Amino acid sequence: MFRVDFRHDQQGLSLIASALEAQSGDIQWHSDHVFEYHSAKFGHLKGRLGRGMTAKKQLQLEAELTALISPKDVSPRQSLASLGETHLLLNTWIEGETLSQLVRSNSPPVSWHHDIEQQLQVLHRAGYVHGDIKPGNIVIGSDGHATLIDLSMAIRIGCSLETLPFHHYSPSYSPPQQIDAVGNIVPLLDWYALAICYCAAHRAHPYEGLDITQHQTSKKLTFFSHCRTSYQRIITHTLAEFQKEKQNSCHITYWMDH
Repeated sequence: MFRVDFRHDQQGLSLIASALEAQSGDIQWHSDHVFEYHSAKFGHLKGRLGRGMTAKKQLQLEAELTALISPKDVSPRQSLASLGETHLLLNTWIEGETLSQLVRSNSPPVSWHHDIEQQLQVLHRAGYVHGDIKPGNIVIGSDGHATLIDLSMAIRIGCSLETLPFHHYSPSYSPPQQIDAVGNIVPLLDWYALAICYCAAHRAHPYEGLDITQHQTSKKLTFFSHCRTSYQRIITHTLAEFQKEKQNSCHITYWMDH
């Protein structure tokens, strides 16, 4: 994984101009390294910049995994372009609203999770977990189809959580194993996060909207009446396994102490 630690500089802007024949004023920046661009010639695109060989490999991986789980969202342009040590990944912009936006407006579709389940199965068969599933990383189109986005942090299954170069997660949706860097990367990390998203989409986050660090001291979970049984089992099993792992370890975690 890589951490983007630079603002879009002249080299990045030159790369964008070369790849898209675009001026800097024609693009909309969503962060220091992610932008949106729309033109009659190239359509509606999303771009992500990275620097260095590690970033290039991660962007290449993101392009490959995006093509696997959502082929229609691969840019018709060259997926990855480079200029010196700066690299640019282009994807088709996914039209729609995030699940978090739809929840706020009380209009999430009923069966969005089925699409995400299928995409996760494909991703896991390829040997990776997404690693940061949350409502903000799920986009739902006008037809109700849901797509998992932001594969830039995908992690190979089997890697040790403790030895990752840095940790990236969303506390309200990630299991405590991931937050505390205990054990290895396994598909269950994604399934747990999806189960929490499902609860949150019904305004019934089992931690009452807190993250696991804040909520764990109460040692109780609250599931809404129509929460899928399989998702309840995933959540309770994951937390139970973590309790076992901690009982067999001398390492004291933050959430056990606070």
